[in-house]
Amino acid sequence: MADADSPEAWIRTVAVNLAKRRRRRRVMLERILRQQPESEAEPETAGTHLDLHRAIRTLGEDQRAVVVLHYLADLPVTEVAEILGIPVGTVKSRLARARATLTIALDSEVEHA
Repeated sequence: MADADSPEAWIRTVAVNLAKRRRRRRVMLERILRQQPESEAEPETAGTHLDLHRAIRTLGEDQRAVVVLHYLADLPVTEVAEILGIPVGTVKSRLARARATLTIALDSEVEHA
């Protein structure tokens, strides 16, 4: 490692990489939240996409926040916990409950289709 002799350079590199990663994730999250279903998407895929978004909207605010940050913005559980200011265990619990709720909601969508 060439930067081992220069701790300042290493810290700058880490800081720049963190800033770039956070910006990429923020841009991705904003794009996901604004995203409208594309009219050119395959009908089956677009329908599934819409069903998922509808089901996510039925979640409570706490569960919806962890689902969006973890699954749609692709943030690790630890980062979701940091962003929301809650313990990692709480994030995991909310994700588990949200998955159970989404499974029921999406299964009922399939039955009604």
